[in-house]
Amino acid sequence: MKKITLLTFVLSMWAGISYANGYVKPPVNFHQYKVTHTRTAALPSSYDARKDGIVQPVRNQLVDGTCWAFSTCDALQTLYLKNGMETGYLSPQVLATCFKGFSIRPIKDGGNSLIAGSMFARLEGIVLESAVPYNPSNTDCASYTEQNIPAYTLGWEFLPENDAIAIKEAILKYGSVTCSYYHHEDYFDPATYLYEYTGSNVSNHGVSIIG
Repeated sequence: MKKITLLTFVLSMWAGISYANGYVKPPVNFHQYKVTHTRTAALPSSYDARKDGIVQPVRNQLVDGTCWAFSTCDALQTLYLKNGMETGYLSPQVLATCFKGFSIRPIKDGGNSLIAGSMFARLEGIVLESAVPYNPSNTDCASYTEQNIPAYTLGWEFLPENDAIAIKEAILKYGSVTCSYYHHEDYFDPATYLYEYTGSNVSNHGVSIIG
């Protein structure tokens, strides 16, 4: 019987729709709520999931449109490793090409965590990279078998919008979360490796947060 895992999604900024880097705003905002923070101990001064050996090296998505699939796979990979499951990259190809019921084109038009969640609810979407290699030039739905699925993911969480404490608590609990933000090279400082954007442009990129 396949193991069941829990994936946490975090989204940040909302307004309009953009396909610039691959993250598409879902039609519903699930983040307009507040939570009671659950940790009884103080948050550590810093945390880096790489130091726990649960983060695999960064990959190149090569084209616009698949960042959301990569960030979803990265979050699950980290969770799998944190729970002592088998190592190995998870394939963004299935997420990026096999979704159903959404009016966007595979790979080319991007996606979001709502699409990933809908696939998980149908027991689809996460297989090993070794079974389905990433190929952004192929937009056909990738084929795979049940044996290629390391675990079924039956739950996911949408965290409150811009709740930094909730996000930090989730990272400590799961090892990684996904987020969306507006990306443009003008807001990256190569001297400090810091990115800061405080404007109102639409989120257009998805990444995983590991610390």
